[in-house]
Amino acid sequence: PHLFDFIKTHYLNEQVQPIKELGDLITILCKTVAPDSGMAEYLCDKHTREMVITRA
Repeated sequence: PHLFDFIKTHYLNEQVQPIKELGDLITILCKTVAPDSGMAEYLCDKHTREMVITRA
């Protein structure tokens, strides 16, 4: 139980949060941008770079 709590507290959230943020971003892009415009790819790249920079 102690090891599980330690892993859950210190490591699991670090893995889950970026995955959730990317999932939310993909959902927003799919709902708001036309698939053939290329804008979705641009915005995804832009936000992904911003996420990497803020986490560094």
